[in-house]
Amino acid sequence: MNLLADGLVLLVLGQTVVFLFLGLMVLSIRVSAALIRRLTPPPTHTPPSPTSPPKNEDDATEITAAIAMALHRYRSRLVSSQTPNPPGV
Repeated sequence: MNLLADGLVLLVLGQTVVFLFLGLMVLSIRVSAALIRRLTPPPTHTPPSPTSPPKNEDDATEITAAIAMALHRYRSRLVSSQTPNPPGV
């Protein structure tokens, strides 16, 4: 019975230590966040404006052609890198 009592004491002591440590950690994180919020200046930059779509048909055509060319080059490199080299080369 003595071993069981010692085990329970150790269990309660261990859980108490862990609970206190985690509580102190949460408290220190909240205090540091409050200090950082108070000591840092508010942001002064304005958020970037969203990009606008192409203004005319020519811009859209040029963008589509550039994307198609980039995809073609990417896929041709991908296929050429996957083909095995013939023996002796």
